Amino acid sequence: MVFYYTQKGGQRMAYRFGPMDLTHAKQILDWTYDPPYHLYSLEASEEDQAELLNGAYYYAESDSGELTGFFCVGSSARVPGGYPLGIYAGDDCLDIGFGLRPDYTGRGHGPEFIRQVMRYVDAEYRPTKLQLVVASFNRRAIRAYEKAGFYPIGAFYSMIGDQMLEFVAMRRHQIQPVLETGHLLLRPLRASDAAALLKLQADALMRIGPKAQGAHGDDEAAAIEQISNWSSQFCAKRDFYWGITVKSADVLIGVIGYNGLQPEREHASISCRLGGTGMNRFAAEAIRAVVCYGLAELGLETLGTYAAADDLIVHAILESVSFAEAAGVVPAASSDQAVHYSITGELLERSVLAAAYTLRYGAFGAAAGQQPGRGSHEG
Repeated sequence: MVFYYTQKGGQRMAYRFGPMDLTHAKQILDWTYDPPYHLYSLEASEEDQAELLNGAYYYAESDSGELTGFFCVGSSARVPGGYPLGIYAGDDCLDIGFGLRPDYTGRGHGPEFIRQVMRYVDAEYRPTKLQLVVASFNRRAIRAYEKAGFYPIGAFYSMIGDQMLEFVAMRRHQIQPVLETGHLLLRPLRASDAAALLKLQADALMRIGPKAQGAHGDDEAAAIEQISNWSSQFCAKRDFYWGITVKSADVLIGVIGYNGLQPEREHASISCRLGGTGMNRFAAEAIRAVVCYGLAELGLETLGTYAAADDLIVHAILESVSFAEAAGVVPAASSDQAVHYSITGELLERSVLAAAYTLRYGAFGAAAGQQPGRGSHEG
């Protein structure tokens, strides 16, 4: 399978992927990485050859037919030390490992290689989440993964040969989920929602937190572009939003999401706009789901928001979801003063939050490898 892309400067390039075969495996076994990356070098042994040919590995070639890298999925992409900590618990992540040819590393090829591999994986496996582990000293690889939308979820130690090494586990959500609650579906916004989104931003009767980033003016074409941008930002874990609909009718009654989302700082602000029909009945239900998702899935520690000082209904709704009023007031986007609220991860264990939503994703499959791997190492 071939994937084309355009380099900076307009040059058309391509990556070709296929299941690992003996010819490509023998080339990879001859690769040697310089210290400190030498732990990724394989041995020209029957054991390592069998590992590469176990059905979980794929080769990557340039459009000229030159072998440039490989990747693996399933247990071959896992590191033993991650099992006791539950890194590999559950079946909603596809584990993946990347390997770039030694003379390609450190030259800026990593981010594009990762992007093209993920295009192939999306087409073949349709994963909802991708997960990888990388040695913590490999900062250039970590930077490449971050550029591709991966974010850290934890760290652990594992024996590799005779060395005890620290690894960082990273994850990337491929598909923005639908959050299903008792009465609502919080779904990704679509281009057809543009007109309704603009109306909500202008005329919403309930306003909680800042205006959704980028949703300004009355230009429907610009709103469609912004909806597309939000979809891309979901993968990079930056500001993104859901449309709020009632289960019985796919009519947009609100929009809710994260403003100022920074997983590395473990914080975001909740932004919510609701029309009159859903103002009192559904606001707490939607906010509770988004709070719980941020704490459980994005690894956030705190979420904040604010409401106009005289909007007693909104204050009551936020407090019903366990938001606590912060000290003082902050300026709202308008000239009015606003009261600031926050909520922390300590409240996640409360049953009212733990059962706030059900995630709905598309199905995916994953090839299972046979032996534990050494993590990803391109850069």
